[in-house]
Amino acid sequence: MDVDQNKQVWEKQWDWTNAGEEWSAPFGGSAWEWHWCIRPRLMSLLPCSAIVEIAPGYGRWTRFLTSLCQSYVGVDLAGNCVDACNERFKGRERTNFVLGSGCDLPGVEDQSIDLVFSYDSLVHVEATEMRGYVSEIRRVLRPGGHAFVHYSNMLDVGTDPDEQHLRAPTMGSSLMREFVAEESMFVEVEETFPSGDSFINALSLIVNENANGRQTRSLRNARFSHVTTYIRDMSELWRE
Repeated sequence: MDVDQNKQVWEKQWDWTNAGEEWSAPFGGSAWEWHWCIRPRLMSLLPCSAIVEIAPGYGRWTRFLTSLCQSYVGVDLAGNCVDACNERFKGRERTNFVLGSGCDLPGVEDQSIDLVFSYDSLVHVEATEMRGYVSEIRRVLRPGGHAFVHYSNMLDVGTDPDEQHLRAPTMGSSLMREFVAEESMFVEVEETFPSGDSFINALSLIVNENANGRQTRSLRNARFSHVTTYIRDMSELWRE
C-alpha cells in the first residue's frame, strides 16, 4: 500500500479496540511475543540511550522499549495512533510521539539515536517509502548505531496477492540490501520467515557503518511458525 492507502487503513478503517493485541494472539499475547521472540534478537543492543520507533501504532512494543532507554521517540503517519500513544504514555519522561509523512522521521536530530526499531508495521510499506525511511535511518543513527526493521519480502518470493497478508508487493530483502548499501550502511543480519507457507517476512539488522568486506549473516527461518506455536503453548500453560 502507498502512503495514502496506509493512512486510510490505519487512521480511518482499522478497529483499534484491542490496541493491536490481535496480531500477537498467535504467540499468546504481546508480552510473550516480546520476551520470547523480539527481545532475544536485540540482546546485544538493549538497553541503550535513545530509541526511535517507526509506526508504533497504539504502543504494543512501546511499553517495553521505553523501559530500556533514556529517551524515546515514536513516529507514526496515523494521527489517531499518535494521539492514543500520547494518552497511554502521558507522564512518562523523555517519551514523545510525532506525526510523520509515511517515509520520514521528523523532529529527530541528526546522529542522535542508538536504535531505530520497527516490528509488524513496515510490512505494509512499499519500496519508494522504504527508501525514504532508510535515508532517514542513516541520518538519525549515531555512527555504529543500529536499526532493527521488519518489512515485506513479497518482491523476492512472488506470492499470490490474495495470500499476501497486506504485505507490500514491491519490497524484499534483496532491495533492502541495495538501499542500505546506497546509504553507506551494512546489513549485519538478515532473517526471512513465513506467514503461512510463504516467506513473505524479512528482518534486517542494519548498522551505520560501511561493510568493510563483511558478509551479511542470513537465515531462512523455516522453524519460525514452530517457535510461535511453542510460545503460545507456554503462555497457555504458565499464564496466571
